[in-house]
Parts: sequence; C-alpha cells; structure tokens
Amino acid sequence: MAGSALVAALSMALLAVVPLTLFPALLLLRLMMGAACSVLFILGEAWINQMAGAGNRGRLVAAYATAFTVCQVSGPTVLSWLGSVSFLPIALAVASHLLAGGVLYAGFPAGVKFSGEKNFGLLGFLKRAPAVAVAVGLFAFFDVGLLSLMSLYGLHYGYTERIALLMVTVVLVGDACLQVPLGALSDRLGRTPVQVGCGLVLLLTALGMPFMMQTSYLLWPWLVLFGASAGGIYTLGIIRIGDRFRGPDLVMANASVGLL
Repeated sequence: MAGSALVAALSMALLAVVPLTLFPALLLLRLMMGAACSVLFILGEAWINQMAGAGNRGRLVAAYATAFTVCQVSGPTVLSWLGSVSFLPIALAVASHLLAGGVLYAGFPAGVKFSGEKNFGLLGFLKRAPAVAVAVGLFAFFDVGLLSLMSLYGLHYGYTERIALLMVTVVLVGDACLQVPLGALSDRLGRTPVQVGCGLVLLLTALGMPFMMQTSYLLWPWLVLFGASAGGIYTLGIIRIGDRFRGPDLVMANASVGLL
C-alpha cells in the first residue's frame, strides 16, 4: 500500500511537468495513477473489514465510506477554489499521497494479518456472493451516471449551470452524511433488511425525480435521500463481504468488487 501511494504521487507529479505533445506518456501516467489508487482502494477496504469486529463492522465500514465520499467531493471543490492554471492542486494531491504512504510504511494501523490460502477467484466470488455483486454493479452505474449526467439533467429542467452542479454535490453530501447511521442501524437490525430498505428508497427517489425537479423546495432533501440510499447499498455490500470472508479470501473479494 505504501508503494502504491508512492507510485500514485510520482505519476501525478510527472503529469504536471510532461508536455502535452507527449500524449502517449500522459496516458501511461494516468494508467499508472489509476492502477496505484485501485490497489489502495482494494487493500484499504479489506484492511478495515479484517480489523472490524462483527458488532461494530457496520459503523467502521460506514465511517470509511463517509471519509471516501467527503474526499471525492473535496477534489473538485479544491479545484474550484484554486483553479486549474497553477500547480498547487497537483502539489496538494502529491503531498497527500506522500503523507499517506509515509503513514502506511510506518505500519499504522498495525496488527492486521491476511494469513492462509485463497480459495476462489472472480467467478468464485460471483457464485459465493451474487447479491453483493449486484449491489456493487448497481452502485457503479449510479456513480458514473450521477457524475456524468446529473448536471445535464438539471440543465434540461431549466436550472442554471451552477445549480445543476450543486445537485451533484448535494447527492454526494447525502451519501456521505447518512452512511454511519445506516451502518449503525445494520449492526442492530441486520444487513439484509437495511440494504433492501436502501434499495426501495433508491427506487422510489429515482422514480420521483422528474416530479421533484419541478418542486424546488422539495428537491434538495430528495437528492439527499437519493444519494444516501445509493451509497447505503454499496456500504452494506462491503459490510457483508467482511461478515462472510476473512484473510486472503477477503482481499480477493474486495479485488473482485474493485474490478466490478
């Protein structure tokens, strides 16, 4: 993980200095950055799941999901503050990865082992946990659709560009703010009923979106529920992986989720 953080930082730093005329080199650097960040993503989730106990896994994984979403929102926010002309945004990204790599190399947090043999691959994961695979696939479509189409959807209904972009932010804020309560609820009531509830709320909020787009005062809380329910489906999927798999199988399950 420390090595992946270093590779990500190095590829970001080189992106700032490689001239635009060397387009293949820029593509290779972006490929390196994506691969390195994926390793951090996959192993980080497995680490948190292995570290958590059955009684508090919902809250711990939900806290991770909240932090992940807050960082996802903060990237474009920082860029909007600092602009894209200076090197400062990339310098901040490089510094954050170097800091993370240093903390990981120092061995914090310690005491998590992934001993044993791996018992399945991607197809084995799909057979063992089809509901989790479906949940992850659904959230992936939601995430890509939200980031690429939500603002266009707002423009279609006559909102300004600034308000349309704000809609995306509000959905992500809803995702971030309500994951910990949902995780805690799953520790009390069980994973399946909370995840099914999130699915039903997501379905209802999606179906009701055309009507809410025409009712400005109800739209914003509706967007919060929309984001929270979609994020809850993914978070509960990761929690269920931690409940079911341990050791190398847990890493393989998280790798399968990352690939999906």
